[in-house]
Amino acid sequence: RKAHAAPRSTMGAGKDGPTRTTGNRVRTNSMCKSSLEDVMQNFSKVFKDAGKVRIRRRRSPDVAALRTLVSETLEDGSVLEIAPADILAALKKLSAALATAETEVASEGLVGKHAGQWQAMEKAVVEPYENLAGLMRTAGYHVPQVRNFKLARSIFHMLNSLAVVGGGELLLDMDQLRSLALVCAVGAWTMELLKQRSDAFKRIMFQVLGAISRDGEQHNVNSATWFMSAMLVISWCNPKIACCIGTIALGVGDPAAAFV
Repeated sequence: RKAHAAPRSTMGAGKDGPTRTTGNRVRTNSMCKSSLEDVMQNFSKVFKDAGKVRIRRRRSPDVAALRTLVSETLEDGSVLEIAPADILAALKKLSAALATAETEVASEGLVGKHAGQWQAMEKAVVEPYENLAGLMRTAGYHVPQVRNFKLARSIFHMLNSLAVVGGGELLLDMDQLRSLALVCAVGAWTMELLKQRSDAFKRIMFQVLGAISRDGEQHNVNSATWFMSAMLVISWCNPKIACCIGTIALGVGDPAAAFV
């Protein structure tokens, strides 16, 4: 009897051991996911507040609270164990950017100037935040999309659409418009390919286009590329008047809706 008792006990432990280990792994993974997504949720709220003029005028950004949240997340055992190395590195860069922003916001020149403090915070934090957000989306984490209104972006879209329609009505025939749409679409998708293949190209691209770019476009296809592709399809399937109406509707209507 004793000879048979020990093997039963060993088999039971062997069977339950992997189950307990798997359960612990799932819980740790869930805790890591919750911690990282909580950080991004808080940042999304801050950036939405940054887009409201009345808030920018009345109070300063709470950079210290954000930095504390990021620091606590970096010390979380589940995050250190489960999170991919590139996400941890991006989170550390965000923490360093918050430290820089905290120093600038507290500087004598910005004391009492709420709008200036918001601007200093955005200048230091937006790029590392967008980099972290893109990596987390790629890894399957839920990151809220920050769609703040950007006046420069809206003006850029409107001027592009008006220029295309004006050129189509006054200077270009339908074949020339189709060729222009083809060149623009190919150029846009070429930039998307280079953006995904080269970090140096992506960095330079968003330094140049930072004023008209949006959160998430560093790692995903941007809206201008889809716009160019749509214009190509429209130009080959519709007469000139339909192309002009569609371009105006999207190029002017979409920024107007964002402004409202």
